[in-house]
Amino acid sequence: MNETINDLLTPEARQRLEAQVTRAADKDRALRRFLNGVPLAKGLIRTALDTALRSDPFALLAEGWRTSKDIRTFYQGERAQLGEPVVVKLAAHDIERDLTPEVVIHVGAERRFPLRLALTLCGAFEGVELSILDRDMIAVGSGRCHLSLKLRVAGRTLESLTLGKLTLPGEHRLTPALPLYS
Repeated sequence: MNETINDLLTPEARQRLEAQVTRAADKDRALRRFLNGVPLAKGLIRTALDTALRSDPFALLAEGWRTSKDIRTFYQGERAQLGEPVVVKLAAHDIERDLTPEVVIHVGAERRFPLRLALTLCGAFEGVELSILDRDMIAVGSGRCHLSLKLRVAGRTLESLTLGKLTLPGEHRLTPALPLYS
């Protein structure tokens, strides 16, 4: 599963995201003047967005399982003995993970133009099984995930995109295993 968020976007959706971020930057009068005066500065915004979109959606969402207190509690209560894998079957659930590419443009030593940009990857899961062994998540079983992406600038949602379905394989071994947070 090496698909990135960018791979799930249509070219039109990608252009809409870039346009929304550029419009948000244009709302700051000083930043707008700077962006119009220094053409390379717009590339910084595009690069920050591109870096965030190159993230692996599966890895981001797996982090939600890894940090779940409910999964740790269930695993600790159900495991028969150390050294035996436990399969945790999950009900329908949602996971949201924020990506916050930092866009700060510096002009000289004192002028800074931060742009508070946030992408939220949302996954709605059905029929997922996690295999846990000795406090590590070692595999993810089959299931389906409906993905969407929200773009927020300065705390306001500007764009919500449906990315489609991510079909999880019958068994995806996590290498390396993901330790459950304690």
